[in-house]
Amino acid sequence: GIGLYQMVFPFYCILLTLSSTGIPSAIAKLTAEEKGGVLKRSLAIFGVIGLIGGLIMFFGADTLAAWQGNSEAAAAYRTLAPSVPLTTILSCFRGYWQGKLNMKPTAVSQVIEQVIKLAAGLFLCTFFGKTAEEKAALAALAVSLSEVGAVVYMLLLKRGDGTAEVKTSYKTLLLTAAPITLTTLAIPLSRAVDSFTAIRLIGGDASVATASFGLFSGVVESISSLPVAVCYSLAVSGLPLVAKGEGNAAKQVLIYTLALSTVFAAGTYILSRPIITFLYPRLSAEQTDLCVSMLKISALSVVGAALVQSFTAIFIGKGKTYVAALNMFAGVGAKAAAVFLLVPRVSVGVYGYGISDIICYFVATICFLLYSIKEQTFISRKRTNGADDSGPWRGKRRSFRKGV
Repeated sequence: GIGLYQMVFPFYCILLTLSSTGIPSAIAKLTAEEKGGVLKRSLAIFGVIGLIGGLIMFFGADTLAAWQGNSEAAAAYRTLAPSVPLTTILSCFRGYWQGKLNMKPTAVSQVIEQVIKLAAGLFLCTFFGKTAEEKAALAALAVSLSEVGAVVYMLLLKRGDGTAEVKTSYKTLLLTAAPITLTTLAIPLSRAVDSFTAIRLIGGDASVATASFGLFSGVVESISSLPVAVCYSLAVSGLPLVAKGEGNAAKQVLIYTLALSTVFAAGTYILSRPIITFLYPRLSAEQTDLCVSMLKISALSVVGAALVQSFTAIFIGKGKTYVAALNMFAGVGAKAAAVFLLVPRVSVGVYGYGISDIICYFVATICFLLYSIKEQTFISRKRTNGADDSGPWRGKRRSFRKGV
């Protein structure tokens, strides 16, 4: 059941990336730069794109499930499809508020999403549906219902906002969002490749392969992505500050990200068994052992994943979006090669996905670091009040640092 539920998300994430994932960053950047009319234009453009994505997912459900090697996933594709256009609308509003340095609407809407998804998912799966296929579809339906609640909240919030907006060209919005979308597309694309090849690469019985992939993507990745999501708040908050040229915001984001992610990675590794047994008590002893081993491997990728998303936000804020995209795809290319080399080996199997994540983020982080060193990305050229680092300010700045 977890395997079926998780199989629909990689393709779903690709649609979200194309229609919504790059939107918050693009809108936040333009809003922080005091560009007007961004919200209305983004709703007009990306709302249509999201609707098209949802229709593709709904009417192509049978084909997508067949490509993945398990036709039982089709129902989950259909119930999840409405969330694509809803999430697109939600992303536009989140980016608008983030650009105004108001993170509360994003936070509240995300809490609303999770509360509704959890409550509706547990209710529907407990009292309705008899088979794993039906329960997976109902769990996916809960995701769509959660997006409805979050969108209603954002509409009510914007209704009370009296900020006037002037027109901004569609061209400016698209040129800003396109490379950001390309950057954020890298990881979802690699996840989709994993889901479409997992059953074939792992080998053996299809149901056993589905279950193994479900344990990795539904259990292990869910846990290892939590600390990365916490660190993501630093990237989200830092992006508009970097876009505005606020002092050493980029350095601070990276330092805090490194410190937090290192603690989280160590904690996840050391406490892997208690975490698994507490969150998933109904797993068999064999499944628990497998998940613990996979989680220890995935814990090593937490630092890299957190740093990569912070680097990406910083480069987007500095307007170097294509550099971020190239570095991300370099990491994903290394991950894909590792998956096809490691997973088919009997001695490695499903563990290859965790190892490939480590390789992916390591390569991407190295690329970001090398480019930053080459271009002196984190050397401030300008003070927040417009004064140059050279000249009369230079000595005063050093004296200030020395005094601190």
